Amino acid sequence: MLFAAVLVTLVNWFMVMPLKGAPVGGGFRMPGVILAPLVYGFWGLGMWLIYSALQRPLGVPDKGRR
Repeated sequence: MLFAAVLVTLVNWFMVMPLKGAPVGGGFRMPGVILAPLVYGFWGLGMWLIYSALQRPLGVPDKGRR
């Protein structure tokens, strides 16, 4: 969750937005500064939960459990 909240947000602000012609960080307007890391963090958490839930039905072997 921390990876998604920090790294993905920074890449979006400092690489993707300027390539699209938007100001760096979207101008750092207040709702986006707080909302963007939260959205990306919860997205990362959701992806981790979905991946964890689908490991057993898809037959992915558990490396840590015996």
